[in-house]
Amino acid sequence: MNEYISKIYFSPEFEQTSYKSAAPTLFAAISGLILRTADTLYEWQARAAQRRRLMELDDRMLGDIGISRTEAWEEWEKPFWRS
Repeated sequence: MNEYISKIYFSPEFEQTSYKSAAPTLFAAISGLILRTADTLYEWQARAAQRRRLMELDDRMLGDIGISRTEAWEEWEKPFWRS
């Protein structure tokens, strides 16, 4: 190792910025990613379930909520990831 690199590597400032200080930040980033992924999966599942229930309604019930059978069918045909 050359002298310049060894001075940097063994300096007190290097120890403060080592991987140990990055661990909480990395944990927060990973846990945030996991939570966002779980939230997205839950939203997709809920959207698919709502569309299934919408198709179970008869024409009178659809009229009560102000949509036609055609509009319900258009909503049903959308992929679960589209709102």
